[in-house]
Formats: sequence, C-alpha cells, structure tokens
Amino acid sequence: MSNRDVFTGLYNKLFLFNEIQKRIDRNENFQVAMIDLNDFKQVNDYYGHVSGDKTILFLTSQLLQLEKESTCIAGRLSGDEFLIISVSSFPLRKTLKKINEYFGSIVFNNGENDFRTNFAFGIVSSKNYKSTTDLYEDVDRKMYNCKRKQKHILLYMF
Repeated sequence: MSNRDVFTGLYNKLFLFNEIQKRIDRNENFQVAMIDLNDFKQVNDYYGHVSGDKTILFLTSQLLQLEKESTCIAGRLSGDEFLIISVSSFPLRKTLKKINEYFGSIVFNNGENDFRTNFAFGIVSSKNYKSTTDLYEDVDRKMYNCKRKQKHILLYMF
C-alpha cells in the first residue's frame, strides 16, 4: 500500500495520521498545520476542474519544496485540504504566511480568464494531545476560524 497521494505525490491521510499518532505516543513536541484553499469550489465552477487541478499542483510544488528545505512532512488530506507536520522549533506560521503570500501572487489562467487565490491555515502544538483525533479536530477548528476571519481573496480578472 502506498503512503503517497496518487495525484499530488504528497503523503496521504492515513500516513499522516499514523505519523501524528506515533509522535504523540513518543511524547514528542511537534506542530501540525492544516491548509484549505479559499473559494476552491468557485475555481472549479468558474474556471474548470483543469484549472483547479493546476492550482492544487502549484501549491503541491510549494509544499514539496518545503519538505526538501526543512524537517516538515507535507500531505494531502483530500480535495483542497493539506496537512503539515513539523518539529516544534520550526517557524511554521512564518513559513506558511510567506508561502501564502507567494501563492496569492500567482496568476492562474484557464485559457480565457486569469484568477488568483490563497489559503487559510491553522496550527496546533502537540502538547496535551493523547490522540490524533483530538489534535485533528483542534487544527481543523483553528483553520476554519482563520477562514472565517479572512476575506476570501479570489480575484476575478476578466
């Protein structure tokens, strides 16, 4: 059985959850970030699924680069949701802000129209978690809190 998502080449959800639980069981200090693309349904609906795929693959390239340059593990949960596992000392929030700024500056094109998008993210530290489920629920909640606070910045450019 493969540990990788077939479409992106990132680690898959099962691998990520097993990795989180192993680290919890070893009482390691680490961080987990959840990323969700903003207005991704609109990207697919207005610009087409091929454009959506290109958007996901561009973000994937950024996450694979992050893996190469750090101790982070990046994976795809499903659709447009991603998870990153990092050692506690890594500046994950600062790094994700920088990636998001860059990602938001990229102009995607579906052959007719240009558009931009960005992502929301939440981060939790592993302290006080006994299970992957509890940690996952908290990081998901933090990501959605971020999403609610952000203006959705999907820019339509005709």
